Amino acid sequence: MLKNEIDSRLLLEEGRRIILREAALLDDALWDEWLALYTPDSVFWMPTWRRCGTLTEDPGNEVSHIHVVGHAGFQERIMRIRSGRAAASRPLQRTSHLLSGTQFLEDPRSDFMRLRTAWVSHVYFPLAHVMETFFGHYEHDLQLQREWKIARKKVVLKNDYLPTMADFYCV
Repeated sequence: MLKNEIDSRLLLEEGRRIILREAALLDDALWDEWLALYTPDSVFWMPTWRRCGTLTEDPGNEVSHIHVVGHAGFQERIMRIRSGRAAASRPLQRTSHLLSGTQFLEDPRSDFMRLRTAWVSHVYFPLAHVMETFFGHYEHDLQLQREWKIARKKVVLKNDYLPTMADFYCV
């Protein structure tokens, strides 16, 4: 086995570990630990479908399900969830994220990797006694700072009919 093959496997395993940790932190509602996985200037984006088969491409000029830039946006959302003022999260939904098939989208470097992961999220809405399933794929850009951090997360929601309010932790 060549050295770069070993390096690529180790990087992929590290990327998988971070993505799995992110999902577990969301399922356990450990918001501070979850946000600590992200760079301070990170981007979290869930585009909408412009038409069947075509996603929106410009979150600044087109509709997005979610578009948050930087920690401040999520700190405000997390504060609203904790305070009970977030209508979409009152009471807090229970989630279980299942991830599979993580792969590189481009050749990794020693300080950057772009990964794609298939996901399914089961969400229980306790107020309505209803369970929904969302699915799609993630694109994560990971940057090595002192440790690996998420610099960008794009959530492609394949079943984008949202029958109720859903927040970032549901996908």
